[in-house]
Amino acid sequence: MPIDKMMLDPLLGPFKNMVEDCKSKNISGEHFDNLVAAVNRLEQLGQEHSDMNAFNAAVMNEGVYTNISNHYSRALSAQKTEELNSDDSNFSDENLLKMVLDGLRGAIAELKRSYEEAIKVAGSHDPVAEQKMGLDYLQRTGEISASDAKNAQKAGEKDIEETLKKKPAAFDSSVEVEVLQNPEKLIKPIQDLIDLGEEPGMTLPKFLRIQIEKGMDKAAEGMVVQRDGQEYLYK
Repeated sequence: MPIDKMMLDPLLGPFKNMVEDCKSKNISGEHFDNLVAAVNRLEQLGQEHSDMNAFNAAVMNEGVYTNISNHYSRALSAQKTEELNSDDSNFSDENLLKMVLDGLRGAIAELKRSYEEAIKVAGSHDPVAEQKMGLDYLQRTGEISASDAKNAQKAGEKDIEETLKKKPAAFDSSVEVEVLQNPEKLIKPIQDLIDLGEEPGMTLPKFLRIQIEKGMDKAAEGMVVQRDGQEYLYK
């Protein structure tokens, strides 16, 4: 049994938006394909688990959030490089480095935007309305009758009311989203790469060499984020 849509959709939404953003910019290639695969895997795990804790544990163990963020930022950077390659007048070390850094800045901006959107959606559930939408769908597809849908809606509203009396934040998943999708520790190593690229006299070959020597490219892939998410789940 899959996770309830009203809990899963807010988690999937920001990541699906990343895919759509790439499509709107005509981005393709290995990193885009890996981004799509990671988002699809996230949705697949949501269908395989009925418990949010089990779902989150599986997601963090596989590093799905990390893979999505990593491939999204790399897809944007790759597009910038391709744009330069298509114009010989821009094919210089200085412009190449600038475009790579612009891609990293764009990745940070999108990570922040997606996070803010996820928080907003997670904290604005209307369980009664969402239940009604589900029952309306079942009624339209002929799986339940109109009278059964009406009775189920009344019973559901009563259950929701009782649940909210006991636990006012029962349908607010913003706390989980804040922890599991907080991008700050992923943004930090990306910003470190930007700072490195902005150092006086920096060239693209030097930039690439230093980040590999210092392991900055691996840090930007988000291993700290993955570890912190696992610690939160198993507290």
